[in-house]
Amino acid sequence: MHQSLEETAVAFRREWATLEAERQRLSDWHILLEQRTKAESLRVASEWFEPEAHREDYKKDLKKVYDQELAAASRAKALKRWEEAVTKEEACLTEQRSELESRGRELEASSEALRKWCQDLEEAASKQALAEEEIGERMRSVARREDTATKLERSFEHAYNIRY
Repeated sequence: MHQSLEETAVAFRREWATLEAERQRLSDWHILLEQRTKAESLRVASEWFEPEAHREDYKKDLKKVYDQELAAASRAKALKRWEEAVTKEEACLTEQRSELESRGRELEASSEALRKWCQDLEEAASKQALAEEEIGERMRSVARREDTATKLERSFEHAYNIRY
């Protein structure tokens, strides 16, 4: 009986060691299962909340894009107004250039007419100078004749006075 008790004790210890090893293995498995369960819970929770976080980021990005598009549209409108103003200014400048060119042609025609008048005046002045010179020459000739006539009259008077 003693031997059977010893055998039973040895068998009990073996069974106890096996059970203890199994308990240790199950405890490790339980810890591992808890870790995996926590990790999976966190992953599921993050997936659950991630779209919400992405939705907020998406809203922020969408607002940012909207603001950029609004600013771009505003700049485009301002650019369009500026282009229209430049186009109007160009049309005005083109009209002014055309008017100035027309006036320039008129001035050239007037200048040509003035040059012609100046030539006519110079010719008239030249003719007048010649005429004045001719008149001067005639007046000197007349003066000489008058002088000669006066001298002759005096000479006749003197000779008449002497004879009578």
